[in-house]
Amino acid sequence: MSDDTIILTLTKPEALVLFELLADFHEQKELKIGNQAERIALRNLSSRLEKTVVEIFSPEYDQIVVQARDLIVSNQTKSTTD
Repeated sequence: MSDDTIILTLTKPEALVLFELLADFHEQKELKIGNQAERIALRNLSSRLEKTVVEIFSPEYDQIVVQARDLIVSNQTKSTTD
């Protein structure tokens, strides 16, 4: 596994709830938490990310996040022009 890859485990119900939440987001362009299950699933995902992403403890965290955002946008732009 590469340092650029993180593997998270979700329960099937979490995956279904998050999938539906994100599918709605793609249609509405705004993320709205519609029920308690979505809130819990997102909180669980956040908790798992917090245990995995060591950069959150870096003094340069803000800059790391900016670079990550830029990289995601850059990669998306490349994939849409290919």
